[in-house]
Amino acid sequence: MFLLGAMAAAAFMTPPARIPTLAPRHTAAPASTTASVPPRCRNWNLRAPSLRSSMRSTAVVPLQSETDLDSALGAKRLVFVELYGSRCRKCFSVMGKFNLLAEQHTQPETVAFTQIACDKVTNVAERVGVRKVPTFQVYLDGEKVDELVGLEAVPVVTKKIRQLVKEWVDLVSAEQRRVQASEAQRVIDEYNAPDGSAQPKEGADCGPEGCEIVWD
Repeated sequence: MFLLGAMAAAAFMTPPARIPTLAPRHTAAPASTTASVPPRCRNWNLRAPSLRSSMRSTAVVPLQSETDLDSALGAKRLVFVELYGSRCRKCFSVMGKFNLLAEQHTQPETVAFTQIACDKVTNVAERVGVRKVPTFQVYLDGEKVDELVGLEAVPVVTKKIRQLVKEWVDLVSAEQRRVQASEAQRVIDEYNAPDGSAQPKEGADCGPEGCEIVWD
């Protein structure tokens, strides 16, 4: 009896074995991991300063009003205009290519690249007649001469943007070279005029290499 009583007391005092529990198959991610996800992975949050600043280029001029548009068209002979939406994924996907082309082809006296946020500057968007974004327009001497609407996939759109810019920049550059060559030939012809009309004026800058020729 004593032995049975001791065994019963020992069994009562021993704690029961712990039953293992199964972890749920799907657990929610900790709240702290959300902040480490890049903005573009969370519904393309374009308000993130790091994302927006990375897409800016000093070679591209943002237009905020119709006055800005008129000034840009009047200041440069060839003007490229990118029309985009501030919440358009494709617009920001192709913007990097447009900025790169601007840095490569901007010419201080001739070629300019500009941007218009259609959902923020609605009056300018209505004036240029944009219906879908992204849209790229080309202006020559203040008149719209070409337009590209980026409805295809991003790689196709970026390729077309490059072709569009190269075509018009090459065209204007070739025309400038023809004008310069024509002007140079005119000067040569006048200098070699047989009637002697190309004569230095009184007080012209004359040196050991000859006199500066001045025409009326």
